[in-house]
Amino acid sequence: MKQRKQRRWSKFSRIEIWIHVVLVSTTVCFVIYAFSPSSPVPHVDVLETGDPLLQIDSYTDGSHTGLVFFALSPGCRYCRQSYPFYEALIAMRDQKKPDLPVIAAIDTSSNMRLQSFLLKEAGVRFDSLIALPFHSLKVHYVPLVAYLDNQGRILKIWEGQLSEEGESEVLSALFQDT
Repeated sequence: MKQRKQRRWSKFSRIEIWIHVVLVSTTVCFVIYAFSPSSPVPHVDVLETGDPLLQIDSYTDGSHTGLVFFALSPGCRYCRQSYPFYEALIAMRDQKKPDLPVIAAIDTSSNMRLQSFLLKEAGVRFDSLIALPFHSLKVHYVPLVAYLDNQGRILKIWEGQLSEEGESEVLSALFQDT
């Protein structure tokens, strides 16, 4: 009888030991993974001030005072939430700088008809809505607003949904000399 109890106890001990080994091993692996230095983030080209914004040459031929470029996505809620600002910017442009083109672009992988419909429903009327390959343009975030000179070089970039201060900064940059 005593021998039988010992055997049961020894089997239980082995199982318990294995459970502890598995738990400790898992914990050690987690700690090593969680606190080890991560691999370096791969380099991503981004738009920078002074870069030419390629593929919109017809708008940057020197005949305009500059250009306002918007990068949008039909599925982006921040883009849709920014429509009132876009509408106000275009209205101010109409009054102060009617020769300043304001164009919007969506990625070539996006739905042009949907974006056009959403803008029309919101009452936002850009001078042009075009499809461009965002990746080759180095556009990685939407919404994006870029102010370009008449040669197509970027003067200023604003990424993401803008705060009231950000919206004021855009309007000041675009209409400061009027």
